[in-house]
Amino acid sequence: MPFLLYTALPVGVSNWLLFHYLEKVHAYYGKTWFERSGDQLKVNQLRKKIWLISANACSLLLILWVSPGPALATTIFLCSLSMAISEMDMSYHIIPDRFQIMGLFVSLGELSALYYTDQSLPWGGLFMNLLFWGVLFLTGLIYHKFRNKDGIGMGDLKLLFWMALALPDSYVPAFFIGIISSLTGQFLRSIFAKNPVYQDPFALGPYLVFGLMTMKIWPLVFHT
Repeated sequence: MPFLLYTALPVGVSNWLLFHYLEKVHAYYGKTWFERSGDQLKVNQLRKKIWLISANACSLLLILWVSPGPALATTIFLCSLSMAISEMDMSYHIIPDRFQIMGLFVSLGELSALYYTDQSLPWGGLFMNLLFWGVLFLTGLIYHKFRNKDGIGMGDLKLLFWMALALPDSYVPAFFIGIISSLTGQFLRSIFAKNPVYQDPFALGPYLVFGLMTMKIWPLVFHT
């Protein structure tokens, strides 16, 4: 029973999220923000299938490699949630609050499971993470006040907030992995992207969740 709870349930929820719920969110934001062309809708459908296949492949590898437990279950779901966030941020440059709430509840759930099993929490790491997030938040406010434009979007700040709870011991490395990968991605895009469709606002969310999943999966696989 615990094996099914930690494997089949999160895989099933993840497939529902990417196959069914993501389509509903796409339809809502597509109609709300702007009309999508037929070709762009086909691209989004293709990306959704790629996300779905990638999420199930990732889930299978984790199940084969990692012992069943709360950490495995939350990592499987966060993997799919990260892909859903990436899809929405790349398509509409927004991270829906419904996805933020999912991430927050999963992070709090994992912390609750950790407290239930170990009777303790990494309070020091959580405090430093929230302090670091507070510095980012204040920096964003100051930048907006003096430059009159956003340095980092509110959706990214919300994402970074629950990431601080999901990664008590590795939040700062995950943040810098996201920033470095985003700078690398932007540099490569400036060199190779010649199609005008790529000349759109910068989506930071996919790079931040890349840092999140790197630091979630690494200790599970390599036992560090």
